[in-house]
Amino acid sequence: MATIENLGPTTREAFITEIRRMEIPALIAQQCVQQGAIHGVAFLLKTGMKEDIAIEMLASLRVNMQLIREEAHRRGAGDLFPFDQTGFE
Repeated sequence: MATIENLGPTTREAFITEIRRMEIPALIAQQCVQQGAIHGVAFLLKTGMKEDIAIEMLASLRVNMQLIREEAHRRGAGDLFPFDQTGFE
């Protein structure tokens, strides 16, 4: 099972060291997380950072993630992320 690593403020070298230690599933998860973060920040920069937009995006992402979990479970692929790791409720 992969987990999302929250390395916080770190150096480039420390981050490289950390990702080189990751198992393949964790590395794949990091790719998903990083690409999702890039997309989210780019979207907010493009449309403007308004609370209602962010709330709407988060709600939509959570619904989509639950649908993905259900499909992964249906296919026997497991659940890479058993809960949304946002830190925001």
